[in-house]
Parts: sequence; structure tokens; C-alpha cells
Amino acid sequence: MWRRRLVWLGLCVLSLAAITYYGGVISYSFLYACIILPVISAVYLFYVYCRFTIYQEIESRDIVCGQPMPYSFTLQNEDITVYTGIGVRLFTGFSSVEDMEDNKQYLLFPGSSRQFHTRLLCKYRGEYDIGVKEILLYDFFGIFRICYKIPSTIRALVSPRIVKLVQLKSLPQLSNLLEMENAHSEVENDVLTREYIAGDPLKKVNWKLTARSGELRVRKEIGIRRQNITLILDMERVSAHREIYLPLENKILEVGIALLYYFAAQNTGVQLIWESISFEKKDVMNLRHFELVFPELSAVMFQEGKKVQITLEKAISSRQLAESSLIFLVVHELNRDLFAILEKLSREEKIVVVYVITQEDITEYVRQNNLRLYITAIGPEQEPDEVL
Repeated sequence: MWRRRLVWLGLCVLSLAAITYYGGVISYSFLYACIILPVISAVYLFYVYCRFTIYQEIESRDIVCGQPMPYSFTLQNEDITVYTGIGVRLFTGFSSVEDMEDNKQYLLFPGSSRQFHTRLLCKYRGEYDIGVKEILLYDFFGIFRICYKIPSTIRALVSPRIVKLVQLKSLPQLSNLLEMENAHSEVENDVLTREYIAGDPLKKVNWKLTARSGELRVRKEIGIRRQNITLILDMERVSAHREIYLPLENKILEVGIALLYYFAAQNTGVQLIWESISFEKKDVMNLRHFELVFPELSAVMFQEGKKVQITLEKAISSRQLAESSLIFLVVHELNRDLFAILEKLSREEKIVVVYVITQEDITEYVRQNNLRLYITAIGPEQEPDEVL
């Protein structure tokens, strides 16, 4: 387009030079033609702008992240003139359309249309516009163009996908750790016990074992199917820009949901904790519980200033982690304050597993991994089943 504009400007300059040095009817006619050309183009573009029609349709506005959805749109010429240049520009930041080139130009003859039946893929969980973003209208000569904004774009509500893990490859010693944890607990008549913590109800004290050991021992509740696992999700919004926070939030939920589904499918109870508008705690014992929690977790809103270390401290102070022997955290960053809390938990005979969604180097923390504190980094664009 810029080359054609330069050619047009060059012709205007040549015609002026011809008039200046030679004059004559031909020189003036050539100049008038160069002047009237943009006027004709402007009238034509305005006419096409007013008459052009586009239709687009998607099977459902409720979309699952990473799952293609049937999508179609139609460029329609209901007029008696040719539409010489129709460029289609798509929303490409958070979604993609299969077999479609962005800003490709099409020619529409009178009474004709171009129909496109394809599939649309949303990359991240959230709410945003998808499909055709705008139409670029070009004149006959390809010198000028105007932008035709779509009157009503398609706004999709994208849910996080459920990644079904076969095993936790990032933590192959998980079963051994759980067996080790159970072996460290005192057992009497098939009842697991632990040390007494201030605030425990006296009815849970195992007096016989207390008298034998000389220290207060409290029964662990094992009547329900539970491995005393807690999963804490980081709900802090880190930026006001979508291109920054959408990939992070999507991956935090994707990893958290993958872990939750993995344990629920094995009927292993998980205490799920997050803090968005308020502090939330959900007990997920099986897949039925997972199905009840999933819609709420999918729609949760990340909030600025909701530091995960504050959420963790609230869980500790309210004794939500007293019964937990295995704690999972999915966070967007790992700093010294949070790491200090994690180290303290690991010294209290708890196993702490941290998944950090980041592209930054956290080697200094990963080097300190041990049997009770395990840290691993996951990139915002990595597949969970490749890392978990």
C-alpha cells in the first residue's frame, strides 16, 4: 500500500513539474486526474462502509480452554458494485482461528458472499472477545483504506480445562512419602494418633496411649477417606494488563484443577483453600465433590493484593493445616517471606510441595529441595501433564 501511495504522490509531483515547465492540456488533465483519484476512492470507500455486511456465529459462548469450538463467518456483498478489497483482521492475542490468515484480502462480486467454516481455539481461561475483530476496506487502486469496526463482537466466557493426570511425575516418591508419614504416627487398635496441639478437644485425646507414652496423644480422624492433603491456590492478580495476567491465572487454575482431579479420582480427600473476595475452604473427597466445586473454582476472580503468604498464614493461624501432612501450593512467584513459612511448615513434619508458575529463574530455591520441601517451576505455556 505504501508503495502505491508513493507512486501516486510521485505522479502528482511529475504533473506539477510538467505544468510548471511545459504547460498544456495533457499536463493539466493528468494533474486533475491525480487530484480526483482520492476523491473517487473516498466516495467508494464510504459507500462500501455503509453497505458491507458480515455475519459470524459460534456454537456456544461458553468455551473450554484448549478445546476447539466450531466457528463460522460470512462476508456478504448485497450490492451492485464490486468490493475489491476486504481484509479480515482477527483477535489473535488470546485465541486463534484454524486455517485462517490474519488480514488476508478477499474480492466480492455483486450479490456474492464468502463463507468460512472453521474452528476457534481459546488459549486462556477468562472473558474476552474472539473471532473477527475488524474489517479493512480497500479502494480500487489499493492506495487508501478504512477500518470497519464490527458492531457486535463475540465475547466468550472461557473455562479452564481439566487435565487428567495418570501419575504425578514431578513427585514420583509421593506414595513413599505418605507411607513414611503414616509409619511415623503411633497406632493403637488401627487408630492413628499425633501430638496434642493447644486447642484440640479433650474428647479426641487417647488417654490409654497418653498414659503409656507420658505425653498427650490425640486421635487422627480416619473414618472419612482422607490423606490429610491441603491444596492452596494463589489468587493474586499481578497486573492490570490482560496479556500479562491471563496466562498466569490460567496456568494456576489449570495446575490446581489437575491436582484436585487427580486426588478426587482416587477418592483421596483434599482440603482446597483459596482467598479471593473472602477466605474459602472446600473439602473434596471424590469426583462428585469435584464436580460441585469445579464451577465455583472456574469462575473465581483473582484480586490485586491477595498475597498467598497472607492466605497461608491465615490457614495456619486458624489451624486449617493442623491435620494436614501433605500441603500443595500453586503460586505465581516465590519470595523469601513465603519460603521462610514453607521451611517452617516442613520442620513441623509436614511435606510441602510448591509449583511456581513463572518464567524466572528460581534455581536458588529449587537447590534447597529435600524430602519434606519440594519446589518446581512451571512455565505459563507449559503443558501440566508434561511437568506435574
